[in-house]
Amino acid sequence: MKTGTFRGTLVVGILAQSVLSGCFPALENRRSIETAFTAVEMPSAADGSREASVGQYMAMGNMQVKQGPAWKLKEPLKAKLPGTFGVNFDVEIQPCVLEAWYQCDDGVAFVAPSRFAKAIYDGKSVFSDQDELGLRVGADGKIAKLYCDNGVFNMMQPGYCIWSRPATAEELRKFEKIQTKRIFPYGDARAIVFSGVSKGKLTLTLEEWVPMRQLAVRQSSKDYTFDLAPNGVTRVAVQGCVIDVISVSSAGIRFRVDQPFPEAHE
Repeated sequence: MKTGTFRGTLVVGILAQSVLSGCFPALENRRSIETAFTAVEMPSAADGSREASVGQYMAMGNMQVKQGPAWKLKEPLKAKLPGTFGVNFDVEIQPCVLEAWYQCDDGVAFVAPSRFAKAIYDGKSVFSDQDELGLRVGADGKIAKLYCDNGVFNMMQPGYCIWSRPATAEELRKFEKIQTKRIFPYGDARAIVFSGVSKGKLTLTLEEWVPMRQLAVRQSSKDYTFDLAPNGVTRVAVQGCVIDVISVSSAGIRFRVDQPFPEAHE
Protein backbone atom coordinates (compact mmCIF):
# COMPACT_ATOMS: atom_id res chain seq x y z
CA MET A 1 0.00 0.00 0.00
CA LYS A 2 2.75 2.41 0.95
CA THR A 3 4.76 1.46 -2.13
CA GLY A 4 1.81 2.04 -4.41
CA THR A 5 1.10 5.41 -2.85
CA PHE A 6 4.73 6.49 -3.20
CA ARG A 7 4.87 5.50 -6.85
CA GLY A 8 1.60 7.23 -7.58
CA THR A 9 2.80 10.40 -5.90
CA LEU A 10 6.06 10.24 -7.84
CA VAL A 11 4.28 9.86 -11.19
CA VAL A 12 1.87 12.70 -10.43
CA GLY A 13 4.80 14.89 -9.38
CA ILE A 14 6.70 14.20 -12.60
CA LEU A 15 3.62 14.87 -14.73
CA ALA A 16 2.94 18.11 -12.87
CA GLN A 17 6.50 19.28 -13.44
CA SER A 18 6.24 18.20 -17.07
CA VAL A 19 3.14 20.32 -17.71
CA LEU A 20 4.74 23.33 -16.06
CA SER A 21 8.04 22.92 -17.89
CA GLY A 22 6.55 22.07 -21.27
CA CYS A 23 7.48 18.40 -21.65
CA PHE A 24 6.31 14.90 -20.81
CA PRO A 25 8.49 11.99 -19.63
CA ALA A 26 10.07 9.99 -22.45
CA LEU A 27 12.57 7.57 -20.91
CA GLU A 28 14.96 5.68 -23.17
CA ASN A 29 17.81 3.24 -23.00
CA ARG A 30 21.06 5.08 -23.84
CA ARG A 31 24.12 3.02 -24.72
CA SER A 32 27.68 3.79 -25.78
CA ILE A 33 28.28 4.42 -29.50
CA GLU A 34 31.95 3.42 -29.30
CA THR A 35 31.30 0.18 -31.18
CA ALA A 36 30.13 2.18 -34.20
CA PHE A 37 33.68 3.52 -34.61
CA THR A 38 36.81 1.83 -35.95
CA ALA A 39 40.26 2.39 -34.46
CA VAL A 40 42.56 4.51 -36.63
CA GLU A 41 45.61 2.42 -37.45
CA MET A 42 49.10 3.71 -36.63
CA PRO A 43 51.20 1.19 -38.62
CA SER A 44 54.86 0.63 -37.72
CA ALA A 45 57.77 -0.49 -39.89
CA ALA A 46 59.69 -3.68 -39.14
CA ASP A 47 62.10 -1.76 -36.90
CA GLY A 48 59.22 -0.27 -34.88
CA SER A 49 59.49 3.19 -36.41
CA ARG A 50 56.58 5.24 -37.74
CA GLU A 51 56.09 8.34 -39.85
CA ALA A 52 54.05 11.42 -39.06
CA SER A 53 53.14 14.55 -40.99
CA VAL A 54 52.09 17.81 -39.36
CA GLY A 55 48.96 17.37 -37.24
CA GLN A 56 49.26 13.61 -36.79
CA TYR A 57 49.50 11.80 -33.47
CA MET A 58 52.85 10.29 -32.49
CA ALA A 59 52.02 8.78 -29.10
CA MET A 60 48.87 8.30 -27.03
CA GLY A 61 48.22 7.47 -23.40
CA ASN A 62 44.87 6.09 -22.20
CA MET A 63 43.10 7.22 -25.33
CA GLN A 64 42.24 5.93 -28.76
CA VAL A 65 41.51 7.71 -32.02
CA LYS A 66 38.62 6.13 -33.89
CA GLN A 67 36.79 6.92 -37.11
CA GLY A 68 33.07 6.66 -37.51
CA PRO A 69 29.87 8.21 -38.89
CA ALA A 70 28.74 11.83 -38.64
CA TRP A 71 26.32 14.07 -40.53
CA LYS A 72 27.22 17.42 -42.06
CA LEU A 73 24.50 20.07 -42.28
CA LYS A 74 25.26 22.01 -45.47
CA GLU A 75 22.77 24.88 -45.04
CA PRO A 76 20.65 26.29 -42.19
CA LEU A 77 17.76 24.15 -41.02
CA LYS A 78 14.62 25.65 -39.51
CA ALA A 79 11.82 23.33 -38.43
CA LYS A 80 9.00 22.75 -35.99
CA LEU A 81 8.72 19.91 -33.50
CA PRO A 82 5.56 18.80 -31.69
CA GLY A 83 5.33 20.18 -28.16
CA THR A 84 3.02 20.01 -25.17
CA PHE A 85 -0.66 19.43 -26.00
CA GLY A 86 0.14 19.56 -29.74
CA VAL A 87 1.60 23.07 -29.65
CA ASN A 88 4.68 23.10 -31.91
CA PHE A 89 7.93 24.81 -31.02
CA ASP A 90 10.64 26.10 -33.35
CA VAL A 91 14.12 24.64 -33.70
CA GLU A 92 17.08 25.86 -35.74
CA ILE A 93 20.49 24.39 -36.60
CA GLN A 94 23.22 26.34 -38.37
CA PRO A 95 25.66 24.57 -40.74
CA CYS A 96 27.89 22.28 -38.68
CA VAL A 97 28.89 18.66 -38.13
CA LEU A 98 26.52 16.59 -35.98
CA GLU A 99 28.49 14.08 -33.90
CA ALA A 100 27.28 10.66 -32.73
CA TRP A 101 26.59 10.87 -28.98
CA TYR A 102 24.92 7.60 -28.04
CA GLN A 103 22.80 4.72 -29.24
CA CYS A 104 19.27 4.12 -28.04
CA ASP A 105 16.25 1.97 -28.90
CA ASP A 106 15.29 4.00 -31.98
CA GLY A 107 18.80 4.44 -33.41
CA VAL A 108 21.94 6.53 -33.01
CA ALA A 109 21.60 10.13 -31.82
CA PHE A 110 23.67 12.69 -33.74
CA VAL A 111 23.86 16.05 -31.96
CA ALA A 112 24.70 19.54 -33.16
CA PRO A 113 27.12 21.58 -31.01
CA SER A 114 25.00 23.76 -28.74
CA ARG A 115 26.42 27.00 -30.19
CA PHE A 116 24.82 26.07 -33.53
CA ALA A 117 21.44 25.03 -32.10
CA LYS A 118 18.31 26.84 -30.92
CA ALA A 119 14.94 25.76 -29.57
CA ILE A 120 12.15 28.33 -29.04
CA TYR A 121 8.88 27.67 -27.21
CA ASP A 122 6.21 30.37 -26.79
CA GLY A 123 8.71 32.96 -28.00
CA LYS A 124 11.39 32.04 -25.45
CA SER A 125 14.52 29.90 -25.58
CA VAL A 126 14.05 26.43 -24.07
CA PHE A 127 17.59 25.22 -24.79
CA SER A 128 20.59 25.00 -22.46
CA ASP A 129 24.24 24.31 -23.21
CA GLN A 130 24.04 20.56 -22.52
CA ASP A 131 20.67 20.01 -24.23
CA GLU A 132 20.46 18.07 -27.49
CA LEU A 133 19.16 19.02 -30.91
CA GLY A 134 19.84 16.78 -33.86
CA LEU A 135 19.03 13.58 -35.71
CA ARG A 136 18.04 10.03 -34.86
CA VAL A 137 19.45 7.59 -37.42
CA GLY A 138 18.01 4.09 -37.72
CA ALA A 139 19.79 0.75 -37.90
CA ASP A 140 19.81 1.03 -41.72
CA GLY A 141 22.03 4.14 -41.47
CA LYS A 142 19.36 6.49 -42.81
CA ILE A 143 18.02 9.58 -41.06
CA ALA A 144 14.77 8.69 -39.35
CA LYS A 145 13.74 11.79 -37.42
CA LEU A 146 14.58 15.21 -36.03
CA TYR A 147 14.61 15.39 -32.24
CA CYS A 148 15.20 17.70 -29.30
CA ASP A 149 15.93 16.74 -25.70
CA ASN A 150 15.77 19.82 -23.47
CA GLY A 151 15.87 17.97 -20.17
CA VAL A 152 18.76 20.12 -18.90
CA PHE A 153 16.80 23.34 -19.47
CA ASN A 154 13.81 21.81 -17.68
CA MET A 155 16.01 20.56 -14.82
CA MET A 156 15.20 16.93 -15.57
CA GLN A 157 17.46 14.03 -16.46
CA PRO A 158 18.45 13.67 -20.13
CA GLY A 159 15.97 11.34 -21.76
CA TYR A 160 12.90 12.74 -19.99
CA CYS A 161 12.09 15.57 -22.42
CA ILE A 162 12.40 14.18 -25.93
CA TRP A 163 10.41 15.65 -28.80
CA SER A 164 10.71 14.16 -32.28
CA ARG A 165 9.08 13.67 -35.67
CA PRO A 166 10.06 12.07 -39.00
CA ALA A 167 12.43 14.16 -41.11
CA THR A 168 11.00 15.44 -44.40
CA ALA A 169 12.59 14.91 -47.82
CA GLU A 170 13.43 18.63 -48.00
CA GLU A 171 15.22 18.46 -44.63
CA LEU A 172 17.12 15.32 -45.62
CA ARG A 173 18.60 17.08 -48.65
CA LYS A 174 20.39 19.50 -46.32
CA PHE A 175 22.46 16.69 -44.75
CA GLU A 176 25.47 14.76 -46.01
CA LYS A 177 26.81 11.60 -44.37
CA ILE A 178 30.55 11.83 -43.64
CA GLN A 179 33.27 10.08 -41.64
CA THR A 180 34.95 11.82 -38.73
CA LYS A 181 37.69 11.06 -36.22
CA ARG A 182 36.86 10.96 -32.53
CA ILE A 183 38.90 10.74 -29.35
CA PHE A 184 37.87 8.10 -26.81
CA PRO A 185 39.69 8.90 -23.54
CA TYR A 186 40.09 6.47 -20.65
CA GLY A 187 40.85 8.40 -17.49
CA ASP A 188 44.30 10.02 -17.68
CA ALA A 189 44.22 10.70 -21.45
CA ARG A 190 46.92 12.57 -23.36
CA ALA A 191 48.72 12.52 -26.67
CA ILE A 192 51.67 14.02 -28.51
CA VAL A 193 51.06 15.66 -31.90
CA PHE A 194 53.75 16.47 -34.45
CA SER A 195 53.38 20.23 -35.04
CA GLY A 196 56.29 20.89 -37.38
CA VAL A 197 60.00 21.53 -37.94
CA SER A 198 61.48 24.97 -38.57
CA LYS A 199 65.07 26.25 -38.55
CA GLY A 200 66.44 23.15 -36.90
CA LYS A 201 63.80 23.05 -34.17
CA LEU A 202 61.14 20.40 -33.60
CA THR A 203 57.74 21.38 -32.18
CA LEU A 204 55.52 18.82 -30.46
CA THR A 205 52.13 19.54 -28.92
CA LEU A 206 50.86 17.79 -25.79
CA GLU A 207 47.06 17.38 -25.73
CA GLU A 208 45.09 16.37 -22.65
CA TRP A 209 41.55 15.06 -23.04
CA VAL A 210 38.68 14.40 -20.64
CA PRO A 211 35.36 12.63 -21.19
CA MET A 212 32.29 14.87 -20.97
CA ARG A 213 28.96 13.09 -21.27
CA GLN A 214 29.19 11.05 -24.48
CA LEU A 215 31.84 13.29 -26.09
CA ALA A 216 35.53 13.83 -25.41
CA VAL A 217 36.72 17.37 -24.84
CA ARG A 218 40.28 18.60 -25.23
CA GLN A 219 41.03 20.11 -21.85
CA SER A 220 44.37 21.71 -22.70
CA SER A 221 47.26 21.77 -25.18
CA LYS A 222 50.85 22.93 -24.80
CA ASP A 223 53.72 23.24 -27.29
CA TYR A 224 57.22 21.91 -26.60
CA THR A 225 60.20 22.92 -28.75
CA PHE A 226 63.42 20.91 -29.09
CA ASP A 227 66.69 21.43 -30.94
CA LEU A 228 67.27 18.77 -33.59
CA ALA A 229 70.65 17.05 -33.53
CA PRO A 230 72.71 17.98 -36.65
CA ASN A 231 73.45 14.28 -37.20
CA GLY A 232 71.87 11.09 -35.95
CA VAL A 233 68.90 10.55 -33.66
CA THR A 234 67.31 13.29 -31.55
CA ARG A 235 65.84 12.00 -28.28
CA VAL A 236 63.05 14.05 -26.69
CA ALA A 237 60.74 13.50 -23.71
CA VAL A 238 57.33 14.94 -22.81
CA GLN A 239 55.77 13.99 -19.46
CA GLY A 240 57.61 10.70 -19.35
CA CYS A 241 56.97 9.74 -22.97
CA VAL A 242 60.34 9.31 -24.71
CA ILE A 243 60.57 9.60 -28.51
CA ASP A 244 63.56 9.11 -30.82
CA VAL A 245 63.36 11.28 -33.95
CA ILE A 246 65.24 9.27 -36.58
CA SER A 247 64.99 11.51 -39.63
CA VAL A 248 63.31 14.66 -40.94
CA SER A 249 62.06 15.33 -44.48
CA SER A 250 59.71 17.71 -46.29
CA ALA A 251 56.94 15.14 -45.83
CA GLY A 252 57.38 14.89 -42.05
CA ILE A 253 59.42 12.85 -39.59
CA ARG A 254 60.32 9.25 -38.93
CA PHE A 255 60.36 8.39 -35.24
CA ARG A 256 60.18 5.61 -32.69
CA VAL A 257 58.43 5.69 -29.32
CA ASP A 258 61.10 4.36 -26.97
CA GLN A 259 59.00 4.72 -23.84
CA PRO A 260 55.20 5.28 -23.78
CA PHE A 261 53.36 7.55 -21.37
CA PRO A 262 53.42 6.27 -17.78
CA GLU A 263 50.07 5.16 -16.43
CA ALA A 264 49.60 8.22 -14.22
CA HIS A 265 50.91 11.77 -13.94
CA GLU A 266 50.32 14.76 -11.73
